[in-house]
Amino acid sequence: MSALSHFDSLEFVKKSKELGANEELAEYKARKIEQAIEIAVSSAREDIQAKDMATKKDLEIAKNQIILWVTGLFVASGLIQHFF
Repeated sequence: MSALSHFDSLEFVKKSKELGANEELAEYKARKIEQAIEIAVSSAREDIQAKDMATKKDLEIAKNQIILWVTGLFVASGLIQHFF
């Protein structure tokens, strides 16, 4: 199982609380990260299914899309926590 194939929301919430985030904010962030991953994976699957076969390049692009979504979500959640 690759590192991007599973997001452990419980671990995320526990670690966020250890780092000082309140429980509601940590749970909200975890849900949003799960949603972003779901959207990115769904979008990548749709793009790949639109073609007859996925190439290695297609898979690399899908992986990069997921990384960008998750990274963007972490940055946004950090800014939200910082300013609110």
